[in-house]
Amino acid sequence: HPDDRARVRDARARAIAAGEPYAMELRLRRHDGRYCWFAARVAPVRDEHGGGGAVAWYGAALDIDARRRAEE
Repeated sequence: HPDDRARVRDARARAIAAGEPYAMELRLRRHDGRYCWFAARVAPVRDEHGGGGAVAWYGAALDIDARRRAEE
């Protein structure tokens, strides 16, 4: 969602710089163009020695749209 872009970009940049996981709630656009709320978690994957930066990032997103709309 355009209103979430800067917040997501900043959280991602901080996580990459620190090599730390992050979690947030954000809106993503569905195939039909509608925005829905998701809870996302992203974590770095280290090499087998655990040193250096992340070799990959894995994440998951859970649809929380019904809950967020009920709260509003």
